[in-house]
Amino acid sequence: MYYKINKIKLYINFIQILFDYFKNRLYFCRIINSTTMLPTSCPSCHAQLKVKSLTCESCSTEVTGSYDLPVLALLSDSDQQFILRFVKNSGSLKEMAAELKLSYPTVRNMLNEIISKIEAYEK
Repeated sequence: MYYKINKIKLYINFIQILFDYFKNRLYFCRIINSTTMLPTSCPSCHAQLKVKSLTCESCSTEVTGSYDLPVLALLSDSDQQFILRFVKNSGSLKEMAAELKLSYPTVRNMLNEIISKIEAYEK
């Protein structure tokens, strides 16, 4: 009997974790769909784009050249939101895990994936 109760509790915990995971994924999807991201790759050949000019809206001064995009701009919107949340939580993965209602290892894995992407962009 004791074994069955523990097994049921385990299943309930697992379902709660799955529910929280998909709820957070839906939240990130809403963020992605609600903002327009800066394009980072060519729509024709998919090569990385460079910034050619910047314009001041106040005085119309224009600066032209060929500038690389910042590494963080190359990340997806959800990755950028994760980094912003990470900074706002003073780099505390424990606080982020509580805020996102995810386990600490899950949040740590999310951070590791972003670190891998940044390292790939820097090469």
